[in-house]
Amino acid sequence: MHWIQDSTDPWFERGYGILWKEFGSKNEMEQRTTLHKRLQWKPNELIHDYSFLYTMIVVTAGEEVVAVRDHTVILCHHIQDPLALVHLSHVWVDPAWRRTGLTGWLRALPIQTAREGLKQASLPSTSRIILAAEMEHYTQGNHDQWVRLKAYEKADYRKVDSDLIHYFQPDFRTAEEIDQSGGPQPIPMSLMLRLVGHEQQKEISSAEIKRIVFALYHMYGLEFRRQDMLHVYDSLSTYPADETLIDLVQPCRDIQP
Repeated sequence: MHWIQDSTDPWFERGYGILWKEFGSKNEMEQRTTLHKRLQWKPNELIHDYSFLYTMIVVTAGEEVVAVRDHTVILCHHIQDPLALVHLSHVWVDPAWRRTGLTGWLRALPIQTAREGLKQASLPSTSRIILAAEMEHYTQGNHDQWVRLKAYEKADYRKVDSDLIHYFQPDFRTAEEIDQSGGPQPIPMSLMLRLVGHEQQKEISSAEIKRIVFALYHMYGLEFRRQDMLHVYDSLSTYPADETLIDLVQPCRDIQP
């Protein structure tokens, strides 16, 4: 298992190449230069009350790459309620290694990164940890999507009610591609959350969802142009009032494989 925290690590190129092949054509993968910048983030360096720790994990069997995952710990330095929010960017597992438990392990492993981030940021080890993933909305009959949703469900993730929360992933294309196409094209996604230590919680306040989403957009906003982030920031105004309770549902609820 190779933990990559430096863009000069030779495993970074191997891992990035695999993730780009899988997600790049869907505009769901950041540019290489973006990840180079993320690898320079330090948990003890504050940026507007936040700090960050990005890592990529490449899993090998011999010389063969069998899995890649990358994620960012967003450390919210709130005096009364510090938080380690882990953004799970991408996970790829070689087809021969799927349904072996490796995928679920890769979804849980970022908890270790969160704890390391809290330590490096000098935040309390008892701070809350939340894992957050973005997933495309389910298309009826798409078996691969159903399998991924079922894996999230088994790993104790819950889906934020997308009827009330309309979440968008920013446009990952280059600035030149965005301008040539007439502007940014954010992608509607579902938010998947694992509230570590509170996995059976079935509701969350709209205020807490806004805090989570704003932290995600703050991370993205460090790298993307302001005009390309306006739409996703504006979408926060459509969220329900802060005191509204939002359902956290099982990912496969009401879905047939």
